[in-house]
Amino acid sequence: MANPIAEPASATVPHAPAAWLSTPQFAGLLALLILAAFPDVVFGLRTFASGDFGRFGHPIAHFHREAFWRGELPLWNPLNDFGLPFLAQWNTLTLYPGSLFYLLLPLSWSLGVFCLLHLWLGGVGMFVLTRRWTGSPLAAAFAGLAYAFSAVSLHSLLWPNNSAALGWLPWVVLAWERALADGGRAVLVGGVVTALQLLTGAPEIILQTWLLAGGLGLVQVPDLRAKLLVLVCRIAGVASLAMALAAVQLLPFLELLARSHRTGGTTPVEWSLPVTGLANLLLPLFHAHAFPDGVFHQPTQQWIASYYPGIGVFLFAVGALATVRGRRVGLLGGLFVAGLWLALGERGGLFTWLQQAVPFFGGLRYPVKFVVLAVAVLPMLAALGIAQWQTAAAGLPRRCLLALGFTLLVAVGALAWCGKQFPLYPLTPAEQAALLNNALLRAVFLGLMLVASWFVCSHLPPRRAWLAGALLLGCAWLDGLTHMPVLPARVTRELLQSGVTDLSPTPRVGESRALVRTAANRALVQTVLPDPSRDYLIPRLALFANCNLVEGVPKVDGFFALYPREQRAVRLLFGPDEIPEPLADFVGVAMVTKPGSLFAWEARPSRLPLATAGMRPVFRSDGEVLAALTNFNPRAEVFLPSEARALVPFTNGCVAEAKVQRWTANQVEVDVRAEAPALLVLAQTDYPIWRATVDGLPTPILRANHCFQAIVVPAGTTRVKLEVVDRTFQLGLVVTLGTLLLAGLLWRRWSAASAVSP
Repeated sequence: MANPIAEPASATVPHAPAAWLSTPQFAGLLALLILAAFPDVVFGLRTFASGDFGRFGHPIAHFHREAFWRGELPLWNPLNDFGLPFLAQWNTLTLYPGSLFYLLLPLSWSLGVFCLLHLWLGGVGMFVLTRRWTGSPLAAAFAGLAYAFSAVSLHSLLWPNNSAALGWLPWVVLAWERALADGGRAVLVGGVVTALQLLTGAPEIILQTWLLAGGLGLVQVPDLRAKLLVLVCRIAGVASLAMALAAVQLLPFLELLARSHRTGGTTPVEWSLPVTGLANLLLPLFHAHAFPDGVFHQPTQQWIASYYPGIGVFLFAVGALATVRGRRVGLLGGLFVAGLWLALGERGGLFTWLQQAVPFFGGLRYPVKFVVLAVAVLPMLAALGIAQWQTAAAGLPRRCLLALGFTLLVAVGALAWCGKQFPLYPLTPAEQAALLNNALLRAVFLGLMLVASWFVCSHLPPRRAWLAGALLLGCAWLDGLTHMPVLPARVTRELLQSGVTDLSPTPRVGESRALVRTAANRALVQTVLPDPSRDYLIPRLALFANCNLVEGVPKVDGFFALYPREQRAVRLLFGPDEIPEPLADFVGVAMVTKPGSLFAWEARPSRLPLATAGMRPVFRSDGEVLAALTNFNPRAEVFLPSEARALVPFTNGCVAEAKVQRWTANQVEVDVRAEAPALLVLAQTDYPIWRATVDGLPTPILRANHCFQAIVVPAGTTRVKLEVVDRTFQLGLVVTLGTLLLAGLLWRRWSAASAVSP
């Protein structure tokens, strides 16, 4: 019996010049085009390295891979910020099944290819989705290529988790449509696909995907009011199943989020889309400034170099909005406007209002990320426009298409003139030439796509029709590849290997740490070199951001989305002008960058071991402790919260010695010899996943010096053992495995019922 909610499949568009293009054939074509664009990455000659790929993505994957091959679950990262949760960060891709690709294969090759595979996955997903809507292989192929080679997709290659989330976006939309239309097993498929995107750990992209998928799933229903309860139940089923399947990742993340510096108030907003940035949808280099590496950036936001969707994509999307009627087109148009409005941040007002009204938005920091929603819907609109143009009976009038094309040509020319005459900052001759050449190239591609689209609707012989379609698709591909003078930079794979930084003595886990001065960090943020190899190596030598993870060198700071609240407050005490020497001694800073240098180091012989014992307990409030940490005696005193008085049966220090026997990511063992009951203090971030025993007996861990660990030990010689036991992760694992089992049983039951039904 036909499902009363399902929307009829679109009929095949007559006279389609690319009717031969099936899904496997398009998948092969897209793979060849990605290979042609990045042959050095695919064949292992070079790999991505610029920006956050080299400073965040690759180091995170390296740490994950090292733990994997040691047989450890990377719950804890001892190399950054006095130690902090790793798996709970969510964007580390720790539990994403696709991570096995770079865990099992050589990392310097596989991580770059991992990103390219998700570029391919997203393009194929957009093809399948829009072909379902339009029945036109050409329109779907155009949308697939436009999505895969949009500026957002290409520049997101620098972030493996964002690249993976974008790769799943069209598949989630498709899965939700089918789940809302068909119910039953389609709900299970929708939950699994949604869970896979959830595990990529890109919250802003995931949120926008859900908005898009939910809206498009609802508008396909002919009689929405009559089926509203059924649809709400199916939406709840997909969302609940996805979150339950991803519970093993989400529950630790939510615990970290609740304890992080991003809770308890609104996160300061940075990097909003400038109003003039709307012009970059047509001209990528408008009001953009060239960095030394050749990549152009907008001065007011540094999240992404470009979000240019393609001039032809914009043409056909506007054509669809102007001529195609229906709830789907109306929704896509509304989401396009909403995405740009939110991306404007405080300038638009909507984002600020949502920050105050919706708790989730209070933790979001970069409004410009909502440009993803606007850019993602444009290929969908373009496919609908092309399909309408191909339909003989109700096609887009040629004069309307030519009028739109002429308008865009004039707009590109006007923007090029304004960008040259009224720049935000003085343009160099090279920047002026790049702006004008870029505008000319956009105009050329627009003209070629107008010519191709003119013939697409004509009743041409198969060979000529094929050529018209090939010209349209080829222009879409080249337009994306040439929108920016330099795409993500690549370096030889050898540079990503360990052993670049040479410190003597080298800090080791459980022994000491390195400290990058704040002034050096700020200089490294602003330093961009024209040579990609040097631009990557200098931050590596300086242990900038997370580069220390590749070297295995523990240091005081790091580059993560979430930090435990108390740990973050202590880290900020390392100010820009001077190092608080007592605090640096306590946390074991053995090496620090020399003043005025980026990667030259000097030793600090005054540092303490990371495990000390026998200090006098001093009970203070949190505010008093923070104020005192820059000027205290870590060898003689330790600060404890006032509520810990009942757990510490002494007030004086004593002679005691602590000797570390073992210190790994997930386990610490220390032998303590004390003349009287004493405190063992560890310069490691206190977090609830740690459990402690003294001679095998459980004992509480006290919060010392605002964010570190202290344990009461008796007189004599004792063995203190701390171990990571993450109850939240264990609960999430039970929920995930139980949901998998339940989903499997439901799938089997519904399959059997489907097999016997008439």
